[in-house]
This record gives sequence, structure tokens and C-alpha cells, in this order.
Amino acid sequence: MPDFELKVFQADAAKTIVDRYAFFAGHPYRPSKGPKPRPFFQALSALTGAGKTPVLAQAVTLLRSHFSSEPIIFWMSKAKSVVAQTYSNFSAGGKYSEIVDGFRIINIAQLTPMHIEDGSTPLMIMATTGLFNNRDQSEGALNIYKKDADLFGDSSPWERLIARKTGAKRRPLLIVYDEGHNLSEQQTEILSELEPDAYLLASATLKLPANFHKAVIQPIKLWAEEASNDYERFAELSALGADGSPDAQLFVTTAISSEKVVSAELVKKAIQFDGTTGAMEKSLDDLHKRLELIKAEISERGLGFSPKAIYVCKTNIADDGEKDDHSKPFMHRKAPPIRIWRYLVEEKGIPPNEIAIYANLSFLDGNKPAEVNLFSKGENDFEDFQAGNFKHIIFNLSLQEGWDDPACYLAYIDKSMGSSIQVEQIIGRVLRQYGARHYDNQLINSAHFFLRVDNQSVFSSAINAVKDKLKAEGAPIEIVDNFSGTAGTAEDLNLKDGMDVKLHHVHVDASDACIRIAEILSDFPTFVEGSADTQGQAHIATQLVELDALGRDSKATEWTPEGNTNPVRLRWLINTAIRTRSNRALAITDLKH
Repeated sequence: MPDFELKVFQADAAKTIVDRYAFFAGHPYRPSKGPKPRPFFQALSALTGAGKTPVLAQAVTLLRSHFSSEPIIFWMSKAKSVVAQTYSNFSAGGKYSEIVDGFRIINIAQLTPMHIEDGSTPLMIMATTGLFNNRDQSEGALNIYKKDADLFGDSSPWERLIARKTGAKRRPLLIVYDEGHNLSEQQTEILSELEPDAYLLASATLKLPANFHKAVIQPIKLWAEEASNDYERFAELSALGADGSPDAQLFVTTAISSEKVVSAELVKKAIQFDGTTGAMEKSLDDLHKRLELIKAEISERGLGFSPKAIYVCKTNIADDGEKDDHSKPFMHRKAPPIRIWRYLVEEKGIPPNEIAIYANLSFLDGNKPAEVNLFSKGENDFEDFQAGNFKHIIFNLSLQEGWDDPACYLAYIDKSMGSSIQVEQIIGRVLRQYGARHYDNQLINSAHFFLRVDNQSVFSSAINAVKDKLKAEGAPIEIVDNFSGTAGTAEDLNLKDGMDVKLHHVHVDASDACIRIAEILSDFPTFVEGSADTQGQAHIATQLVELDALGRDSKATEWTPEGNTNPVRLRWLINTAIRTRSNRALAITDLKH
């Protein structure tokens, strides 16, 4: 039998969700749209690694007692890998199977009318959000929107789910959205057709579509104002604001304290940042020195696992700012993933079968060495990637949700060359604690990040962004309004009847601008490769962020000189600077001579 027991804070979070539902659903002022009550909503906000899945599973299990017939749980996630993992965890013998004991667990492709009509057995349907992104898209052998005369009579599976009749009653339906930050306007519209009794969304941070806020959150806010006389009940549900009045934002958010997650030893206690303005090799050297220390501590304690490292970089832009030429032989390629791969193999002696490149890295037929493990198909080869159990993983921003490995201890992040990679978005990959227990050594209780930056301020900004994100776990929900017009950018204007007007071609005369830009460029000094003018002093720094003391003021980062900075092409630097000011000016600037 599975040996899993909810932590106290996880059980408390599930109970909070259920108690809030009971209060909302049974309240005389519960909002409605016509004869139908508005849905309940709860956002579970917690640090990565807090165990949001078992909390939601416990919540839906407890909610069964609040319905007159057994509910249907529509459990969704964006990534196939996450859905497959959750299905396995909930199925007989799975990690969380005891929590959902009694539920019938099926994938959407297995849905039949019998499943919907059987109101005596709770039903959990697993699906990816891809099912809702296109009305014509099918999942497996089932098109959920297509009428199936053989199985569903004159209805589609989707229509039967909307009706969900069991005898003369309509079965309750709850939508659970794991990784709920992926909720889109289109999904909001389609899911609303189900008229669910409740939405339960989980994510470390949530950004809700404007229409979802309007249809689901806003009615709850108005209800909280009308029900303000029940402030004692709101207080019991931890939903009073600073002024002592009911706060709808607090009511719809179950926030798990990060300190409780750390205390439960589910995540690491600290994050150590090491930064350098030097070359890539300097940062990778430092990472591998740390890796060897961690290996030694793990071996000394007989913990029986190998620490892993991830490497986050751009895919096709070389260090000098030029685009990598995928037609060149492998040994002549400059793409960062290839340079990192070669450094690991050639300089550090790491076997190629321990390294994976998970990125859309291009090769011509025949010029990719067989020993390079490349996964460039996203979800379509994610299972093969997972099965490889690689110890060194090189990627850009495409590593699928669902890749959570507590053995991952180290991360190299390339923030040079104006990289848009956000360090705070990578933190979750390295936070989980192996074995869900802390050890007697700081090295193996910490996540280790090695940042390569162009200047010291980028390092400080990255650390501050991480601190802000960690402090904000459980913060109020952010609402995003995304407008997308359907009209084109060009408009045909027709003359009024009887008018005869001659139209002229208009063009920009850039000749004077070309002369002036050439004059400015002529003032630039000439840099000769290898001269003193092309050498820059690099610096390194280290800073520790303790997860259970995020509010404590940090010491100022101290930088010490070491090595040389990474050289970049002046042409790229000027190109980037001009582009930020004027694309038109860039178009008439000659940077080749």
C-alpha cells in the first residue's frame, strides 16, 4: 500500500477550502445567475514543492459530503506529462490513491454515458487543456464535441457532461485546474458551459483572465460585501482584512505559508547564488566544484542518490551576439547548448549518456553526433526524456511542467547578452528536497545557482526578484486583461461618389540621415582583437537567501576581481543599442565597414 500521509499544513489547507465552500454554498445571499447559483472559487497558492496536488485531492474528497449525489471532478492540467503523472498517483497503488479512495479515475478518452449517469460513485476525469483549445481537436480516440450516435446517442460527450443527469438530478461538477496559471480566456469561455459548482485552481502564482474575474470572482466580491454582517464566520475562515471587514480576496485564496513548507522539510532551506561577469567556463567550473562537494557529502551519509544540474541558456544566439549557423559541423557550432555540452564532455569528463539537451536546437541531417541526446519535440518526446534519468540537463525555457526532480541541486543560468531568462521562474526546478527531510549539512539543504551576468546590477536584480517572488507566494491574485482585436492594421478608404482625387506615393528620404549616421560611426575607436582595449576585468560574488528568513535584511553584495569578462562583438552591441532607439535608423546604418 502507498505510504503517504498528509502534512498538518496540507490537511489544514484542504479543510479551509471545504469550510469556505460550505459557508458560501449554504449562505442565503449566495449569488446566482437566473435560477442557477454562481460557482464557488478557490485559488490554492503555495510554494513549488508544497504538495498542491494532495491538498486538492483531499479537498475534493471532503467536499463529497456536501452534495446530494456523488460529484464529477474534472481534473485538468496543460501538460500531458502532468496529467499522466497525476493519473498514476491517483490510480490503485499510486502515491495518493488512499486520499481519493472510492473515486472512479478515468482519462477523458475512457468516458462513457454510464460514468456520467452513475450518481452513486464519485467520478474523476483527467484531461489536458489542449482538449479545449480547439473545438475540432480530439484527445486520443475521442472527439469530445462530436456527436457519437453509437455511444452517446444524439449527444456529444461534452453535451452529456453539461447535462450530467443521474435520474432526475444533475450531478455536481467541480473543475480542478493544476498549474492554473495557464488558464486562458478561451478555456474560461468553454469551461463555463459546464456550469460547474466550483473551480479549484492551484499554482504558485495566479494570473486570471479578465472574463474569468468578471464571471466568477466579481460576484463573490459583491457577495462578501453583502454578507459582511457575518464577520465572525469570515474571521473563522481567515478572511478578514486589516480593517476587520470581510476581504473577498482573502476568502478566495488559500495561501500556504512558505515557512510551513520549509519546516515540513519538503523544500530546501536556502538558495545560494554565485555570480560572475566572467566567461561561461568560469561559472561552469564553479558549479562543478560545488557539485563534487555535494557528491562527497551525499556519499558520506550513504543517501544513495546522485545530484543533478540544469543549465539554462539561449538556444541559437552565440556569445558574440551572432546567430549560430546550424549548417556548420558540430565542432564549429557556437550555440550555447552545444558549447556547454562540449565543455561538460571534453573538459569535465562527463559521459554523454548523462547529458540531455532539451531545446529546439537545429541540425542538418547527419551533422548531429549520435552521442548527443537531443529532445526538441516538446511534449512529444518528454516521456523519453524522463526515462533517460539524465544528470545534466541543458535547456532554454521549454522544459515541460511536470519535470520535478528533488535530486536537482544546481543550476547555471546565463543572464548575459541581454538575456530575458527570469531567474525567479527557474527556482522551482531546484527547490524540492530529496527524501523530504533536511540533513546535517548546509550544502545538501540548499539549492545552488550560478549566474553569469554582464554587470553586477543584473545579479542584484535577479536576487531581489527571487526574494520578491518567494515573499509573494500566497499573495492576492493578479488580474490580467488581454485584448486582441480581430481587425487588420490596414484599412481601405473609399472616396465618396462623384469625387476624383489623385493619390501620390509617399517615401522617406534618408540620404541626409545616412550621412550623419556615418559621421557618428567614424568617431568610434577601433578595437583590435587581443589588445588591452578588448580585455575587461571580471568579478565574482556570493549571496545566500534563507527561505525561512526572507524578511531579514541581506548584507550588501561584495564583488571581488577574478578573471576576464566575456568578449562580445562591438557590432552586436551597437546593433542592439540602435535597435532599442529606432529600427529605421538601424536599417540605414552600415556596421560592416
